[in-house]
Amino acid sequence: MKYAGGAVVAVAAAGAGYYYLTQGAPGPSPTTTAGPSPTTTAATTAAPSITIRGIAPKGPRFSVAEERMVPYFKAENPNIDVVIESVPWESFFEKVQLEMVGQTGAYDMVHYDEETMEPNAATGKLLPLDDYIKKLPADWDLEDIPPAVKGLYQWDGVTYGFPNDCNAQIFYYRKDILQENGIEVPQTWDQVMEVAKKLTDTSKHQYGFVGGLMRGSFLSGYWYGMLWAWGGECFDENLKPTLNSKEALDATQFLKDLAKYAPPGVFSMVEDEVYASIANIGESVMAPQEWGGSAATSKEFSKLADQIGTTVTPKGPSGHRTPCMAGLGMMIFKSARNPDAAWKWIEFLCRKSNMKKYVEATGQPARVSALTDPELEKIAPYFPALGNCLKIALGRAPIPEFIEFDTMVAEEVSNAITGVKAVDRALGDLNKRVTDLMDKAGYYQKGTKKWWSESPQPGSDV
Repeated sequence: MKYAGGAVVAVAAAGAGYYYLTQGAPGPSPTTTAGPSPTTTAATTAAPSITIRGIAPKGPRFSVAEERMVPYFKAENPNIDVVIESVPWESFFEKVQLEMVGQTGAYDMVHYDEETMEPNAATGKLLPLDDYIKKLPADWDLEDIPPAVKGLYQWDGVTYGFPNDCNAQIFYYRKDILQENGIEVPQTWDQVMEVAKKLTDTSKHQYGFVGGLMRGSFLSGYWYGMLWAWGGECFDENLKPTLNSKEALDATQFLKDLAKYAPPGVFSMVEDEVYASIANIGESVMAPQEWGGSAATSKEFSKLADQIGTTVTPKGPSGHRTPCMAGLGMMIFKSARNPDAAWKWIEFLCRKSNMKKYVEATGQPARVSALTDPELEKIAPYFPALGNCLKIALGRAPIPEFIEFDTMVAEEVSNAITGVKAVDRALGDLNKRVTDLMDKAGYYQKGTKKWWSESPQPGSDV
């Protein structure tokens, strides 16, 4: 095994992926994009029908995409009914984790965050998928999915999730405002600070910067990206935390200072509010490190879609761009009543020939061919930025204790940037808390070495 400690099963406050644009607002009806009638494909067998049940976060990219793909799947598999339960983000993780613990068989599959996979995989709550993957035909083109993305869903050499979805942080900006002021898109975090200060005008309710800085896994994901850009890491080679290094202190102070140019309430914002701020309310100019998603660039969800540009995240003092990588892949509960049918659904969602339908349905595919397809870019203009950021993105710590670790990071970074604690005290407390966590898990007693890299990816200095 790669880890020394036992797994910790906890409930994540929020996943690092995507919040629906307006809190509590209903997602578009799946009937708005009509799929083929099941009558277009004649039933080939009189076998009894079965029903597979899935659970997904509410909104575009997740439940909306799945619901809109159901008619196409039904046309190909007339004997399989698909029911997708759409759950608001604020209660999604708790509901899923209750099923992980209870293993009641209420659901077959789940559209779930990779950061919560490790503890559930390590404790036997998810079904291994390698036997299914081995049976995929050669023309399925498994290599079209980047190895780093596939690796997000592997634990101890076993695959427990499959990436119908992928994500990385990208840079959103208002093209019109930058052009009106004769400003080029910032290439470094220092330039972001300079432009944010210049374009903030509270008398006009205009703010240069906006970010998802609410305490929780959105904030921690934001901080990881900045920590790496400053040349820091979360752990050294002996798994000792380095969360109060000079690089960590400088990155945190920078974020605290940058937040001065954000709209009021930025410390209560997650992605739904960020996208609304820059793409609907129109009060913010730059969101330099937010998770990729269609809400800001899609005319279906954004009033200012035509004015939103996207590019790679800024370089830090290290000279590198270091966006965080994540995603919500498809997983099958160990207690699934119909695992084979659930796998058929997952394979269908990820199939190369279905990518146009999936993107039209608001899906965000993990395939390179889809993210670089000029025709799909017309539907999702942020795809090139997402594809480029995925090439250089870094993954979060793949430890079973990640949820506890991530919670600690979010709490103390929040304390630092909101002024509850001085920056050095907050990160000092964080380092001690994480040291105690890792020690209790047994890593130091067994001499476990770090098995993943936080070094910048090739090409990240371009």
